[in-house]
Amino acid sequence: MKMKWMAMLSALAILSACAGDTETSKQKTDNETNENQETVLESDKKEHNQLSEEEGEAETVEAITADSVIEEAIAAEKKLEHFSLEWQKHEVAEDGTVMEAYAFERLHVYRSDNGPDYFFKQSEDIDEHGNSVETIETQTPEGRNVYRNTDSFAVLSAASDDHVPPFSAESLEDLIAEQSPYALTYQGIYEISGYLAHHVQATAEEQGVEINLWFDTETGLLVRENAFYQGKPGQVSILTTFEEDIDFDPELFDFPIQGVPVRDER
Repeated sequence: MKMKWMAMLSALAILSACAGDTETSKQKTDNETNENQETVLESDKKEHNQLSEEEGEAETVEAITADSVIEEAIAAEKKLEHFSLEWQKHEVAEDGTVMEAYAFERLHVYRSDNGPDYFFKQSEDIDEHGNSVETIETQTPEGRNVYRNTDSFAVLSAASDDHVPPFSAESLEDLIAEQSPYALTYQGIYEISGYLAHHVQATAEEQGVEINLWFDTETGLLVRENAFYQGKPGQVSILTTFEEDIDFDPELFDFPIQGVPVRDER
């Protein structure tokens, strides 16, 4: 399957270069439209259909929808057992430049057959005053610990699979829910952030929100998200590392942090 997508990418890249509409040709915000976009996407579809016929494959670009891409991503996430990842967050400048990362989230998840899943999550962000806030969260079947460097103690609570962070930076189920405010459109296949990816756009006009998501064609997983909210700078989340079938690391759960008191709320 990977070779099939790579063959198709080569054809799409040539067409996109001629039209001047590739997403990697220059830095700009992902919500900018191009007057030639519809023509380019239609050419992409025709080219893919031709390749599909040559390879004896029935699937066409028309058969790929935004909903089907998101549903595949949800299914792919549920299949993950033991994995680690890192998301980095960036702001977008007024000229469309993606700025240096200002926040990150590292996550290790280990599924357990005997009680709640294990996970380790470390994140760093900036608060409303511009101060750095680091959060460390761990869970074992015995309990869930949360500590922020702005607090004087850690909190120990009951463990639950409901606390396990999702793979994606965005709640994918909310995008395709029956009452979702988003209108979804499938934009095509592009190379971005080192991945060959399906591009899905989600817009909620009344809220002034536009979210662009890219899903790896090989794994189905979300690898990049660009979100634009009315009156705010654009936010870009990029999957920088991802590894499956990782070995269990007990040192990640050496909690609490030395010298930090724990408040047990179990």
